[in-house]
Amino acid sequence: MIMNIQSKLRLLTICLSISPILLHAQTKKILALGNTANPARLSAGDVSLYENAALAGIRRTNLCQVMERKEWENILKERGIQKTEEFMNGQIVPQSQSLGAEYLLIITLQSWAVKDDKSKSSGDWYRDVETIVILDAKIVSVETGEAVYNKAITVKESESYSKDDASYRSSKDEIINTFKSSLANQCDFQFSLFMYEVFPPEIEIIKVEETKKQKAKTVLCKTSAILPVGAKLEVYSEENFDTGSGEILKRKKDIGKLKIEKIEGEKLILCDVLDGGEDILKNVQTKTKMKCKPNFERGFFDLSKKPKF
Repeated sequence: MIMNIQSKLRLLTICLSISPILLHAQTKKILALGNTANPARLSAGDVSLYENAALAGIRRTNLCQVMERKEWENILKERGIQKTEEFMNGQIVPQSQSLGAEYLLIITLQSWAVKDDKSKSSGDWYRDVETIVILDAKIVSVETGEAVYNKAITVKESESYSKDDASYRSSKDEIINTFKSSLANQCDFQFSLFMYEVFPPEIEIIKVEETKKQKAKTVLCKTSAILPVGAKLEVYSEENFDTGSGEILKRKKDIGKLKIEKIEGEKLILCDVLDGGEDILKNVQTKTKMKCKPNFERGFFDLSKKPKF
């Protein structure tokens, strides 16, 4: 009897220690990669290049758990899903059963264009080469079969060569091959931005780190996502608003703006206060909850700079 009680206590201890991990895992969306459409007629190697870059960008945000295509195909077959190929193409019949993933990512490589021009300036000849790739990213709900988000993503790279440069006489394919790494890196980051839009991260100010002239100068925030240094955030609070008819609505109040200065940990970021420092300090002192969100319309990140996570 004593042994039985001890065994139960050990089992309870194990369950209690595991449950927070499971709860944390459940907060992440589960996303599966579907079949990639290739109307641009890129090579199989280039298709894999952009798929891998997209998955790397998605994983970096820490917002989603990503399932590889083969992994999910096996689950579909095990569950007896007919026409698996159509399913992976995004032609989803609404599902009531669990299929291991909540959303399907469909990438379409829409177009691939190269400009290769030579021109003369101040008596010298120059060669300008540019590559532009346009992708379409679509998120489909497995439960409803409907597209919940869709975005066109453009990545491009260019270089100018004088007649004295060795690359001036290189073939077009040779030059384009030198662009691939940069194009993949851009694709990687664009898919990180895409995830922030589809699944907005939860960000909250938890502490004023530094003040200046009765204003918050730097603040510490907790976040559900891994965000790039240099990203800009809008600060706001929410209050309940009674419409008078018994209906309670959330009323948003804009407070200020932040810029991420340093990543302090997987869930902590240190931010410079760009605007609203006085109100931010007062709200922290009165323990008023303040949330933050990326605002893509007002320049969430300077794309001319290399992202650092």
